[in-house]
Amino acid sequence: MVTAAIHRLIEEQAATHAESVALVEDGRSLTYRELNQRANLVARQLMAAGLRRGRRAVVVLPAGCDLVVVLLAVLKAGACYTWVDPDMAAGRFPPGVSVAAGSDQADERWTALDVSSLLRAPAHGSPNLPVLTRGFEVACVLEDSDGMPAVRVSHDTIATLRAATPASPQWAADPGVFEVWGALMAGSRVSMATPPVRVAAA
Repeated sequence: MVTAAIHRLIEEQAATHAESVALVEDGRSLTYRELNQRANLVARQLMAAGLRRGRRAVVVLPAGCDLVVVLLAVLKAGACYTWVDPDMAAGRFPPGVSVAAGSDQADERWTALDVSSLLRAPAHGSPNLPVLTRGFEVACVLEDSDGMPAVRVSHDTIATLRAATPASPQWAADPGVFEVWGALMAGSRVSMATPPVRVAAA
């Protein structure tokens, strides 16, 4: 089945270049196989906690390998994500993953999850999930200055970035994490600099 879902394209890289390094951060690295299997494990926990296809998860984690694992897990669950840097969370959401119980309205109810233990647990043999995701479905929700959902970005839109990705990019901590997806879909190695080299505000 031909699809432009971000996680499916990364799963293809994990199948064909399993031992190639996907992410590097302060001496730590994850191969495509390790990234994929860890994300599968976290995705199953998120689904068990109530994350459903088409729902949103707010992820409050520092920029780094763990963040990419969790965001990929959200996509594998068929959901979309909003990344909030812990320094910018301002108490709106706790560290970890907050799973939406329904729509993205202001009165939304959220369930907070701590995935830290899973990020260090062995993930060998964790297969890909059979959740159907179409290219036109939302992958990322960007918030406005008031913290409200403002821009919804589809898998198809992000998938176009793989053609314009350098071989070994350094993530500039863009809010949508688009640079990372573009690189991973293309089979590149991404440097998760700590602290990240941030994109200056326009």
